[in-house]
Amino acid sequence: MRLLLASFIRDNRHSGMGKWTHRVAEALRARGHAVECWWAHDFPAVERSGRWAVLGFPPALAARVAQRRADFDAVVLHEPSALAYALCRRASPALPPLVAMCHNVESKVHRVLLEAAAAGLADIPLGRRVKPRLVRNWQSDAAVRLADAVGCLSREDAAYLGLLGVPADRVFPMANGVDAGTFNPAARAGLAGRVLFIGGWLEVKGRRLVEAAWPVVHARHPGARLTLLGTGAGEAEVLADFPPECRASVRVLPRVEEEGAVARELAAHEVFVMPSVSEGSPLALLEAMASGLPAVATRVGGIPDVLDDGVEGLTVPPLDVAGLVRALGLLLADPARAAALGQAARRRAEGLTWEATASALEAACARAQGRQAS
Repeated sequence: MRLLLASFIRDNRHSGMGKWTHRVAEALRARGHAVECWWAHDFPAVERSGRWAVLGFPPALAARVAQRRADFDAVVLHEPSALAYALCRRASPALPPLVAMCHNVESKVHRVLLEAAAAGLADIPLGRRVKPRLVRNWQSDAAVRLADAVGCLSREDAAYLGLLGVPADRVFPMANGVDAGTFNPAARAGLAGRVLFIGGWLEVKGRRLVEAAWPVVHARHPGARLTLLGTGAGEAEVLADFPPECRASVRVLPRVEEEGAVARELAAHEVFVMPSVSEGSPLALLEAMASGLPAVATRVGGIPDVLDDGVEGLTVPPLDVAGLVRALGLLLADPARAAALGQAARRRAEGLTWEATASALEAACARAQGRQAS
């Protein structure tokens, strides 16, 4: 098949969606498909429109796909950007079939963030409560309903798509892959008490759970140390969220400059923590597992699809600060158990390949083509 992967993001191999796009494209090519990728920089006029880009990109994307219609057998578009093309395809069925790709369904994320805010574990200003409903959520929900097939990164999202009215035979859940060979699962002698968080310092990544749980964990385990990698926010801003008495135990690295830095940090820690409010199939978790790290993670999104509680790590309910404290305490107090879980995590990660992800997306594209033919 001749496939297009398009979304309004920077072409960055180290970002979550950027890495996903590159790895999936490479795996699809290895399976014999011709794949073209479109990024934000391919639409310079839209990029220059700033805050209006979220509205300008979908019609610009639809127009360009229509111009290139003869070049593709199917197009895979990120869910928030797919509505204009979905409507064009309804009007002109000869256009290439559409697979809407959900990395974490937009309207579901908005809903769970509001639930977190109601529980006092997220700070969502009025604008961020209203704007997604006005600008993004309705586009995303309509796009998945109109798409010929929908790819998603968790069973949780597959169930949510059913609530939106998407027929089950059009939904293709898949897990992300990980390049396990690039991560070191070596023994971690001398690393007791080192905990690693990877992600933006964002509400959706569970920043409020981290800042609530860590002072308690540190008080019970004074030798424990927490690294926050890839926060985006500066050290002073992040540390201000922690009580003064535990700030010395927190290390902040705002940016990841190259992929090797992530592997080195993973190899230098004993426990990985992911207290997210919502997730797709988190690459940071998969890379931690490939590094032989046990994870303490919330049971959201695709996390339960790749991590079994008590087998490769420990999982806790979403928004459960006390559960997070307990789980971290269990692993910090028992390095042997942490190491055993980490070994199991490595074995699980070795079976999570980009080839499998590409195979699932290939099936979604074939389903979309079959729907067009019918």
